[in-house]
Amino acid sequence: MLIIALSLLLPLVAAAVLAWWFTEMEARDQARMRLDDYQISRSAHGTLSGSARHGQ
Repeated sequence: MLIIALSLLLPLVAAAVLAWWFTEMEARDQARMRLDDYQISRSAHGTLSGSARHGQ
């Protein structure tokens, strides 16, 4: 009986772990993309303000 219960429960646990892992990786990718966009916009803004400063 225990083996039957475990064999039924194991796929559910595996599916839950895979779903959690997938959403975690998606969240990390989204955060990494936002951080990259922020750094790119800051570096672009910094070079523009820096070049304007040197021009004057």
